[in-house]
Amino acid sequence: MMRLIVVSMVTALVIIFISQQMGGFNAYASENSPYNSGYNHGCDDAGISDPNDRYINQPEKGPAFHTEEFMSGYDNGFESCKGDTSNENCDSSYPDVCIAPPPPDLNCDDVSYKNIKVEGNDPHGFDRDSDGIGCES
Repeated sequence: MMRLIVVSMVTALVIIFISQQMGGFNAYASENSPYNSGYNHGCDDAGISDPNDRYINQPEKGPAFHTEEFMSGYDNGFESCKGDTSNENCDSSYPDVCIAPPPPDLNCDDVSYKNIKVEGNDPHGFDRDSDGIGCES
């Protein structure tokens, strides 16, 4: 009886493995599509002011390592999430991102950006060490 259970379990695992290899479990394919993955990375990168820290500029992560579909999603995500930094509601101390001037006074935990370029007076105090980069990760 025990042998039959073991054989049945092994058979089930083999069937699951083969089915996954053949694409049988793609219930979430649309959520994990190259376009959506690219869009998410692009949107994340839009909040990173230092281009060297962006996903797309990391070794083996550049455009040559991705499909056209991924790059289309990346470009659209980056453009959609970068915001309009010329907006009058954006503080000019943070030229690469749009962060409203005080009030309220914001902390790094209050914004989604990391490694923010800081120029001028830094009214939110993001650049604690005065090196020109705020909310360093």
